[in-house]
Amino acid sequence: MPNRIYTSNRCINNMIMCIHNWNNIKNPAQNQLDNFLYKINSYFGFLKHTNSYGIKWRMWNMISHKNLIWCKNMVYIKQIKHN
Repeated sequence: MPNRIYTSNRCINNMIMCIHNWNNIKNPAQNQLDNFLYKINSYFGFLKHTNSYGIKWRMWNMISHKNLIWCKNMVYIKQIKHN
């Protein structure tokens, strides 16, 4: 369709694999959390340049360990600071 920019299937599939790897970790350590945030925010950066809000929403719903992270307006994911 004209005037739409689509995300490649390869990018989406790699993002899904990253999320599945994250979901398979039972108790993530701090370095694993940091590594996941770097990767997932990179993918969200790719999606920022396309018409892909639905893809971002679906990916956010797939992510587990939401007690450790939060999503800022479907733009990036940050770590929750626990005191």
